[in-house]
Amino acid sequence: MSELAVLGSTGSIGEQTLEVAERERSRLTVRALATGRSLERLCEQAARWQPAHLALEHAEDPAAARERLRAASPGADIEVGEGASARLAARCGAAIVVNGIVGAAGLAASLATLERGARLALANKETLVIGADLVAAIGPSICADRYEVGPDVASQFPGSAAPSAGDRSLLDLALHLLALIQRPA
Repeated sequence: MSELAVLGSTGSIGEQTLEVAERERSRLTVRALATGRSLERLCEQAARWQPAHLALEHAEDPAAARERLRAASPGADIEVGEGASARLAARCGAAIVVNGIVGAAGLAASLATLERGARLALANKETLVIGADLVAAIGPSICADRYEVGPDVASQFPGSAAPSAGDRSLLDLALHLLALIQRPA
Protein backbone atom coordinates (compact mmCIF):
# COMPACT_ATOMS: atom_id res chain seq x y z
CA MET A 1 0.00 0.00 0.00
CA SER A 2 1.34 3.44 -0.95
CA GLU A 3 1.08 6.39 1.42
CA LEU A 4 0.07 9.75 -0.02
CA ALA A 5 0.45 13.35 1.16
CA VAL A 6 -1.83 15.92 -0.48
CA LEU A 7 -0.61 19.51 -0.33
CA GLY A 8 -3.29 22.00 -1.28
CA SER A 9 -5.86 19.37 -0.31
CA THR A 10 -8.83 21.77 -0.31
CA GLY A 11 -8.19 23.08 -3.85
CA SER A 12 -9.34 21.46 -7.09
CA ILE A 13 -6.19 19.35 -7.53
CA GLY A 14 -6.32 18.22 -3.91
CA GLU A 15 -10.02 17.36 -4.05
CA GLN A 16 -9.50 15.39 -7.28
CA THR A 17 -6.52 13.58 -5.76
CA LEU A 18 -8.68 12.55 -2.81
CA GLU A 19 -11.32 11.27 -5.26
CA VAL A 20 -8.63 9.04 -6.80
CA ALA A 21 -7.58 7.93 -3.32
CA GLU A 22 -11.19 7.02 -2.53
CA ARG A 23 -11.42 4.86 -5.65
CA GLU A 24 -8.04 3.24 -4.88
CA ARG A 25 -8.44 2.61 -1.14
CA SER A 26 -7.00 -0.90 -1.46
CA ARG A 27 -3.74 0.57 -2.81
CA LEU A 28 -3.52 3.99 -1.21
CA THR A 29 -3.55 5.51 2.27
CA VAL A 30 -3.82 9.26 2.83
CA ARG A 31 -1.04 9.97 5.33
CA ALA A 32 -0.98 13.78 5.27
CA LEU A 33 -3.14 16.76 4.28
CA ALA A 34 -2.13 20.41 4.01
CA THR A 35 -3.90 23.59 2.95
CA GLY A 36 -3.42 27.32 2.98
CA ARG A 37 -6.46 28.88 4.68
CA SER A 38 -9.46 26.54 4.47
CA LEU A 39 -9.61 25.35 8.07
CA GLU A 40 -13.23 24.22 7.90
CA ARG A 41 -12.67 22.05 4.80
CA LEU A 42 -9.38 20.69 6.16
CA CYS A 43 -11.21 19.63 9.34
CA GLU A 44 -13.81 17.82 7.22
CA GLN A 45 -11.07 16.06 5.25
CA ALA A 46 -9.17 15.21 8.43
CA ALA A 47 -12.26 13.66 9.99
CA ARG A 48 -12.84 11.62 6.82
CA TRP A 49 -9.25 10.42 6.22
CA GLN A 50 -7.74 10.46 9.75
CA PRO A 51 -4.25 11.32 8.47
CA ALA A 52 -1.17 11.16 10.69
CA HIS A 53 -0.10 14.69 9.64
CA LEU A 54 -2.01 17.94 9.06
CA ALA A 55 -0.80 21.41 8.08
CA LEU A 56 -2.48 24.81 7.83
CA GLU A 57 -0.41 27.72 6.51
CA HIS A 58 -2.61 30.64 7.65
CA ALA A 59 -4.90 30.78 10.67
CA GLU A 60 -6.53 33.77 12.36
CA ASP A 61 -6.14 32.00 15.70
CA PRO A 62 -3.38 29.34 15.48
CA ALA A 63 -4.15 27.80 18.89
CA ALA A 64 -7.83 27.41 18.06
CA ALA A 65 -6.96 25.96 14.65
CA ARG A 66 -4.69 23.37 16.26
CA GLU A 67 -7.46 22.35 18.66
CA ARG A 68 -10.00 21.98 15.84
CA LEU A 69 -7.56 19.87 13.81
CA ARG A 70 -6.73 17.71 16.86
CA ALA A 71 -10.44 17.10 17.37
CA ALA A 72 -10.90 16.17 13.71
CA SER A 73 -7.95 13.75 13.62
CA PRO A 74 -6.90 12.74 17.16
CA GLY A 75 -3.22 11.94 17.47
CA ALA A 76 -2.21 13.67 14.25
CA ASP A 77 0.99 15.70 14.07
CA ILE A 78 -0.24 19.25 13.43
CA GLU A 79 1.65 22.16 11.89
CA VAL A 80 0.13 25.66 11.79
CA GLY A 81 1.82 28.75 10.42
CA GLU A 82 3.99 29.90 7.56
CA GLY A 83 6.02 27.01 6.16
CA ALA A 84 3.70 24.37 7.63
CA SER A 85 3.28 22.54 4.30
CA ALA A 86 7.03 22.32 3.71
CA ARG A 87 7.60 21.02 7.25
CA LEU A 88 4.86 18.45 6.72
CA ALA A 89 6.37 17.38 3.36
CA ALA A 90 9.79 16.99 4.97
CA ARG A 91 8.71 14.70 7.77
CA CYS A 92 5.40 13.01 6.95
CA GLY A 93 7.05 9.96 5.40
CA ALA A 94 4.54 9.59 2.55
CA ALA A 95 5.95 7.78 -0.49
CA ILE A 96 4.08 10.08 -2.88
CA VAL A 97 3.49 13.80 -2.36
CA VAL A 98 0.94 15.54 -4.59
CA ASN A 99 1.75 19.23 -4.56
CA GLY A 100 -1.28 21.25 -5.62
CA ILE A 101 -0.20 24.42 -3.79
CA VAL A 102 -0.90 27.38 -6.06
CA GLY A 103 1.98 29.42 -7.43
CA ALA A 104 5.49 29.89 -6.10
CA ALA A 105 4.30 29.07 -2.57
CA GLY A 106 4.66 25.38 -3.45
CA LEU A 107 8.42 25.49 -4.10
CA ALA A 108 9.59 24.90 -0.51
CA ALA A 109 7.30 21.87 -0.11
CA SER A 110 8.45 20.46 -3.47
CA LEU A 111 12.09 20.79 -2.48
CA ALA A 112 11.43 19.25 0.95
CA THR A 113 9.75 16.29 -0.77
CA LEU A 114 12.62 15.78 -3.21
CA GLU A 115 15.27 16.15 -0.50
CA ARG A 116 13.88 13.18 1.39
CA GLY A 117 13.61 11.10 -1.80
CA ALA A 118 9.83 10.83 -2.07
CA ARG A 119 7.99 10.84 -5.41
CA LEU A 120 6.68 14.29 -6.26
CA ALA A 121 3.48 14.62 -8.29
CA LEU A 122 3.66 18.30 -9.11
CA ALA A 123 0.49 20.10 -10.20
CA ASN A 124 1.69 23.65 -10.73
CA LYS A 125 4.06 25.20 -13.22
CA GLU A 126 5.24 28.12 -11.09
CA THR A 127 7.27 25.85 -8.85
CA LEU A 128 9.19 24.69 -11.91
CA VAL A 129 9.60 28.14 -13.38
CA ILE A 130 11.32 29.46 -10.27
CA GLY A 131 12.93 26.13 -9.28
CA ALA A 132 15.06 25.65 -12.39
CA ASP A 133 16.88 22.64 -10.94
CA LEU A 134 13.70 20.54 -11.04
CA VAL A 135 13.39 18.14 -13.96
CA ALA A 136 9.98 18.49 -15.68
CA ALA A 137 8.02 21.49 -16.94
CA ILE A 138 4.23 21.57 -17.15
CA GLY A 139 2.65 24.09 -19.51
CA PRO A 140 -0.43 26.31 -19.20
CA SER A 141 -3.47 24.86 -17.47
CA ILE A 142 -6.28 23.73 -19.72
CA CYS A 143 -8.62 22.59 -16.94
CA ALA A 144 -8.32 21.52 -13.32
CA ASP A 145 -6.73 18.13 -14.04
CA ARG A 146 -5.12 18.48 -17.48
CA TYR A 147 -2.17 20.58 -18.55
CA GLU A 148 -0.99 21.41 -22.04
CA VAL A 149 2.59 20.21 -22.48
CA GLY A 150 5.16 19.95 -25.24
CA PRO A 151 6.53 16.69 -26.63
CA ASP A 152 9.56 16.70 -24.30
CA VAL A 153 7.35 16.68 -21.21
CA ALA A 154 4.68 14.35 -22.68
CA SER A 155 7.40 11.75 -23.32
CA GLN A 156 8.09 11.66 -19.56
CA PHE A 157 4.50 10.60 -18.82
CA PRO A 158 3.75 7.58 -21.04
CA GLY A 159 0.07 6.73 -21.04
CA SER A 160 -0.88 9.94 -19.20
CA ALA A 161 -0.73 12.42 -22.08
CA ALA A 162 -3.20 12.57 -24.99
CA PRO A 163 -2.56 14.42 -28.28
CA SER A 164 -3.88 17.97 -28.53
CA ALA A 165 -3.36 20.70 -31.15
CA GLY A 166 -0.11 20.60 -33.14
CA ASP A 167 2.73 18.95 -31.25
CA ARG A 168 1.08 19.64 -27.87
CA SER A 169 -0.45 17.06 -25.55
CA LEU A 170 -2.83 17.19 -22.60
CA LEU A 171 -1.27 15.72 -19.47
CA ASP A 172 -3.85 14.04 -17.21
CA LEU A 173 -2.57 14.42 -13.64
CA ALA A 174 -5.13 12.07 -12.08
CA LEU A 175 -4.17 9.34 -14.54
CA HIS A 176 -0.48 9.96 -13.83
CA LEU A 177 -1.10 9.75 -10.06
CA LEU A 178 -2.92 6.46 -10.55
CA ALA A 179 0.07 5.14 -12.56
CA LEU A 180 2.42 6.18 -9.73
CA ILE A 181 0.26 4.38 -7.20
CA GLN A 182 0.21 1.21 -9.26
CA ARG A 183 3.99 1.19 -9.86
CA PRO A 184 5.92 -0.99 -7.41
CA ALA A 185 7.95 1.07 -4.93
